[in-house]
Amino acid sequence: VAVVGADGKIRYVSREEAINKGMTPASAEEGLTTKEKQAREAKYPVAKQSVTTVSATMNQIDATIKRLLENEKGLNGITGLVYGNTPALTNDARRADADLKQLKNLAFVQGLTELRAASATGAAVGNVTNKEGDRFENLKASLERSQSFDDLKASLARLQSQARATRDTIKQTFDDTYAYKNQGGSGNAPAGAVDTDNPLLRGKK
Repeated sequence: VAVVGADGKIRYVSREEAINKGMTPASAEEGLTTKEKQAREAKYPVAKQSVTTVSATMNQIDATIKRLLENEKGLNGITGLVYGNTPALTNDARRADADLKQLKNLAFVQGLTELRAASATGAAVGNVTNKEGDRFENLKASLERSQSFDDLKASLARLQSQARATRDTIKQTFDDTYAYKNQGGSGNAPAGAVDTDNPLLRGKK
């Protein structure tokens, strides 16, 4: 989780450490210096675009794996020592083969590329995507068709879980880093609009 360090900068620690040491969550940070706000604002457009792009790809990976796991007959027809090394014969197997190829050659590679690009931003989001990219890379070898049906199913489930975690972690980090933008109000009202969250206005007709 993101917390405010003794030097006033955001760093990342385990949730247990944050609780045990009574650390201040980044989302609760107040009194940011002008310099720190300017630094974050300069990185905001790139960070926001990174979150949007990576989230879309993680959702695509999630959806592709969902189709594969639901197509058990097809997945079984493209795995193992025999089916994993021969052309897919049935319609279900061909669909599973196409989804697995898309996952390995498009979505997976694209996801890694986007995570590495985001890590180069230098923003807090970039620091997190670098770690998420390493976790993602470690799952790459687990998508081989030559493994057993049960092993491939388990590998797909792990990758799906990682894709969801990556999406949620990056979004939470972005929200924590820029929580100050919403302090003092919802931040959603357009300029000139009435702020319905203002306690002075509550109860008025």
